[in-house]
Amino acid sequence: LRDEAGVLSSVLSALYDLGANILTVNQNIPIDGAAAVTFSIRLGNGLQSPVSLQESLMQIDGVVDVKILSGE
Repeated sequence: LRDEAGVLSSVLSALYDLGANILTVNQNIPIDGAAAVTFSIRLGNGLQSPVSLQESLMQIDGVVDVKILSGE
């Protein structure tokens, strides 16, 4: 995420709107204007696939990259 006010809040709001259950959030110190943030989430029944979730998050201003580390 870019080191700008409101970016993390926008991502959290989007995850909430998509019905994701946020389990953990870990954020590193920003380097060169961006911070690595790891979200552990649980997608419930009827929610988006991990790929469509990734595409939705990439549409948020300030999101630099989205990687899915595990999906079941």
